[in-house]
Amino acid sequence: MKLTPADRPGRPEHNPPRLKDAGPDAQRALLNAPPPVMPPHLEACVRMRVESGMRTRRFTLNLTRLALAASVMLLTGGALAYGVVTVQGFRLRAEGPRPHLAPRPRAPAPPHVVEIEPAPAPTPAATEPPAAPEGPRVPRRRPRAEVPAGRLALLTPPVGPAAPAPAPAPSPVKAPGLSFGELLMQSEAPPPLEPRNEPEATRLVPKPGRLLVNWAGRRGVSLDVLDLSGQGDGLARIVGHVNRTRLAVEIRRGLIVGKIGDEPVNIWLKGEERADGSIAGHTVSINVAPVKNGYLLRGTLPGHTARLEERKGLLRWYPGCERPLVATAAGVYQGTCTEGRTASVVVPPAIRQLPPLARLVMLALVLTERDPVFDEKDPQLFNARP
Repeated sequence: MKLTPADRPGRPEHNPPRLKDAGPDAQRALLNAPPPVMPPHLEACVRMRVESGMRTRRFTLNLTRLALAASVMLLTGGALAYGVVTVQGFRLRAEGPRPHLAPRPRAPAPPHVVEIEPAPAPTPAATEPPAAPEGPRVPRRRPRAEVPAGRLALLTPPVGPAAPAPAPAPSPVKAPGLSFGELLMQSEAPPPLEPRNEPEATRLVPKPGRLLVNWAGRRGVSLDVLDLSGQGDGLARIVGHVNRTRLAVEIRRGLIVGKIGDEPVNIWLKGEERADGSIAGHTVSINVAPVKNGYLLRGTLPGHTARLEERKGLLRWYPGCERPLVATAAGVYQGTCTEGRTASVVVPPAIRQLPPLARLVMLALVLTERDPVFDEKDPQLFNARP
């Protein structure tokens, strides 16, 4: 039988005196209201939480039981092992030490009969005197081989008056300032080696104070370099010809001044990375930037733009030699440029010791100029005709 809200104990409907004393109408309505009903989604959520808690509790209980069982088994096994060892020790102690197992005795060997010979009869004493004590041994010499009579006659010098000594060979005429030994060394010296038929670019020899540039099939450049590092603010002076045009410039601290042909050269070196000025009235603007193991020059010269890269052991420039030349010695670069032409550049110490900006500007002036004869173009910087 299902009870109604009025039949439940403790409700105001079941207890009329309490309903009478309930208070105002609002409280009576609240007391007479039916019990709250839980929404379905909350009921499902509560059910899931309760079931999850029960499963967790069961799992925890199972783990606890397993841990207890494992502990009991370990204790039981340890106790059994201890008991077995202890019992075995007691048994061995009760039995006492085991008797030593001695090896089996061998059968006695048959007696060995030794026959004793009779001693010899004593001999009478010798009548010879006792021998003298031995001294140090003297090594015996091997007897010489007998020389035949004919050979002995040849080896024996003749007996008679001494033969006259042979006359000395005539000595060569002694040159003034040279001894006989020096003349002999000169006479025995090997003949000089003939020069090999090598390309002109590979025959460049480093010469102190000279800047050499040579391309295969093009006119070479040879410039004299004078070191002025110990004279005031001057650093170096360069004099020579490029494309048959005279070049005479002086590198000072912060300035490059001189002439190319009859045209003035004025380039100001600003710091370590920029140079500005003019050549023959044309603007010159150059920037130098440090790169890995070297420097890179980019700028504008009369008639063309220039690019020169100097790294540790490498040198290349544009226009002229886009492939890098490899350093074969201090200041000597050799290799193959554009179109398979071999090239060589020899930079003297007076140029190598200049600051990077001044050194790269001078190399760009000399190296990036095209040859008007072989390139079939008008001269740009050095305006002389061949």
